[in-house]
Amino acid sequence: MEKDNTLRHLNRAQLLDMLYDVVQEKEMLEKQVQDLEQQLSDREIKVQEAGNLAKAALKLNGVFEQAQAAADQYEWNIRRAADAEAEAILKQAETDAEEIRNKARAEAEEIRNKAKRKAEEIREHNETSAEQRG
Repeated sequence: MEKDNTLRHLNRAQLLDMLYDVVQEKEMLEKQVQDLEQQLSDREIKVQEAGNLAKAALKLNGVFEQAQAAADQYEWNIRRAADAEAEAILKQAETDAEEIRNKARAEAEEIRNKAKRKAEEIREHNETSAEQRG
């Protein structure tokens, strides 16, 4: 849960750095999987070493389980980074919208004040004109 709060306070550049690191880690893990798969294809699985075919299958399953775990971790990291970035973008949009609303309110208030002053000037002018005529 503390990591959730930490991610929320990161800026876009930091989140992109994290995403870049995760991508680098993914590429490294994919390379490891590729190397392991190459080793498996280059070697003849020796039943004598494994003791029997079931043990050999268990060794292969372990390799693929590790590869799947790495892929799952990568996907989870990418989703977390994307969620954090989307949240940061939404928060910035909300902040920008609030600034725009505040500017619009200030401009509207200024227009109202100008209109009131102009109305007061007209009223005073009309009163002065009426006094001079009457």
